[in-house]
Amino acid sequence: MRLFIFEVKKILFSRRFLYTFAILLFVGVGLFFRNFAMQDLALEEEVKRVTAYTQEAQSILRVLQKSPESGQTDEQIQHLAKALNLLYEWAPLVKSTNWEKRLQIENDFLQTLTLYKEAGGDFSIQNSAIEPTILFNEQLLSQGIEPTFENYSTNLPNYIKQVATLYINIGAIVLLLLVVGDLLTLEFEQGSIRLLYTQPIRKTAILHAKWATTVVTYLLLTLGLFGITWGVGYLFGQVGSFAYPIFVEVDGIISFITIRDYIIWGLLSTTIVILLAISILFLLSLFIKNSIVTLLITISILLIGFFTMQIGVVNWLNPFLYVFAGLSIQQVGTSWYQSIPITLLLAIIIYILALLRIQRMREV
Repeated sequence: MRLFIFEVKKILFSRRFLYTFAILLFVGVGLFFRNFAMQDLALEEEVKRVTAYTQEAQSILRVLQKSPESGQTDEQIQHLAKALNLLYEWAPLVKSTNWEKRLQIENDFLQTLTLYKEAGGDFSIQNSAIEPTILFNEQLLSQGIEPTFENYSTNLPNYIKQVATLYINIGAIVLLLLVVGDLLTLEFEQGSIRLLYTQPIRKTAILHAKWATTVVTYLLLTLGLFGITWGVGYLFGQVGSFAYPIFVEVDGIISFITIRDYIIWGLLSTTIVILLAISILFLLSLFIKNSIVTLLITISILLIGFFTMQIGVVNWLNPFLYVFAGLSIQQVGTSWYQSIPITLLLAIIIYILALLRIQRMREV
């Protein structure tokens, strides 16, 4: 216990930890006020998008009206003219507070555009984007949730989701490794491991203390980041809803999860991957005994594992699935838990190997 307390104090009062915490503070606060500053620009981009669709529809309609008459052309003109009228209704609603009508008009436009394209017409909106947008709007309408700018939201839940996405997509792993990556290797580089070996403690206790220190550091960084995020969003943002839908597509089937689920699942799966990363780091540290090389190899193993096991490996057998947890959750949806048992099992096995290694070490 004394060694653990000593290790925790050494980390918490280190400049590296304080600098990392300052970076989290800067990113958390900076992201919110960037979103706040971009509200008008995001709204103007939405206006330009509807205007571009209107101009495109007008141009195509003029060409069709000048084309030789045929059954297919008449059908295209009929659907495109209706779509154009819907665009005329949509345009003034972009800046309106009547968001329900805006979403309904957008859906009507997209459904009409689908009929036009099925009749052989061409438009810049891809078919693959139409169905998800319609379903997303229907989800918002059915739950009575006002839409917000995806990348520039000041709503508390959406803002926290933005921060969480950065954190759970390898951000937490990189930050933690930068803070505690040399926790064990530094003992070998500075020769202080010899002093630890002379203490009346088991060698495995050294590893246990450093493992616990790393976990505590991760938890403090996580609590600090989301504490800052919640505080800023609560004080300066809008209430929003944690039931806000997030698009998920699994095996070609479109569904939605809530922001609440996304954040909880993401943090849980990231925590499990963190345990795997710690185990790999410590085992490599006992063999390589060089901080930079150990860090590079650890990160390389995680990245290579993630990208190589995406193809042909079922989730139950993929321990690296949640290195990029946010990305993976949007690919697996409610089956997010499938990778956790194998990841936890591998972390335990590697940690046991590290314990066996340090027990048998005689020379440093």
